[in-house]
Formats: sequence, structure tokens, C-alpha cells
Amino acid sequence: VSTQSTWGNYPREIMALTELAYQPPISFGWHAPLAFILCLIGFALMALFFGSVPSRKTPCRYQNQPRQKQTIFMEVTIALVSSLFLGFGTLFLLLWVGVWV
Repeated sequence: VSTQSTWGNYPREIMALTELAYQPPISFGWHAPLAFILCLIGFALMALFFGSVPSRKTPCRYQNQPRQKQTIFMEVTIALVSSLFLGFGTLFLLLWVGVWV
């Protein structure tokens, strides 16, 4: 019995491996829970971001410069993490409803 395929010089085992269907790294059943959880975390962080906007009750000349830089760093960090969660949550939401991106 020959291990050669009928077309080409490739063994049958290699041809069988190339004919397998694509298996996604995350199962289709996990798209809905992941979309919900990631969007929920993203919206919570977004609410934290908008809730932590510093109020301007004191004049700018009384504000401490290192404190202001620390506040800006925290705001940017929260915004970036929130956008990552919302982005991946939206991705899984689109995959869940059948829009393959």
C-alpha cells in the first residue's frame, strides 16, 4: 500500500491535516458571555473615568503640579484599559451575532 496521494507527492497524512476544518481558539458558545463580561467591565471603568474627572473648584495656581501629573496618568490609564475592554467586548458581540470580522 502506497502512502502517496493521488495528486501531488505529499503523503496522505499531510493531506489529511490540511483538509481539517478551522477550529477557533475560543468556542462559539463563549462569545455571548465574553461579550457581556468584557463590555460590563469596560462600562464600569468608563463610569470610573467620568466619575474621577477632577473638579475645578480651586484656582489653577493652588493646584500641586505632581498631583496633577499623577491624576492625568491615572485618567489615561483608566481610559486605555476601559477602551481595551470595550473593544474586545464589541468584537465578541459582533462575533456572537454573526458579523465575522
